[in-house]
Amino acid sequence: MLKQMKALTGTENEGLTRNILVGFLEAFLMGIPFVVVYLVIKEMFLPQPNLNFIWVCCGSMLVLFTLRIVVARYVMVHSQIFGYDAGINIRQNLAGKLKKVPMGYLLKTDPGALNATMLQDVTFTEQIFSHLFSQLVVTISLVALVAIGLTFE
Repeated sequence: MLKQMKALTGTENEGLTRNILVGFLEAFLMGIPFVVVYLVIKEMFLPQPNLNFIWVCCGSMLVLFTLRIVVARYVMVHSQIFGYDAGINIRQNLAGKLKKVPMGYLLKTDPGALNATMLQDVTFTEQIFSHLFSQLVVTISLVALVAIGLTFE
């Protein structure tokens, strides 16, 4: 996928790796509170539950939720910035290639097809990287973390 993104934009896409890593951190922060809830429920069914442990778990969940708000905001803002920058780079790359096309080809080609490619197709690609990509990373990471957690229980 990184090769295709590099071919489309014509740049190295340094922000993509950062977005993937921060998305994984967001998924981790999303999944850990469920593990803590599991531990609290498991503790409550013991004959003598440890209330200090339960309160520590509740406090840690509050801290994790607060941290997740900060990380989720960061992920959302930077994935939007990355997506729109990628859209700009794709448009500039396509415009550079259109400059090299002979004028006779442009006269024969339907202007609506070029317009659709420059506007709609690039906008769709831009939306994939600004809206869907971060959620895809979070979802895949969360499923992987749950699978790993279930194998060790």
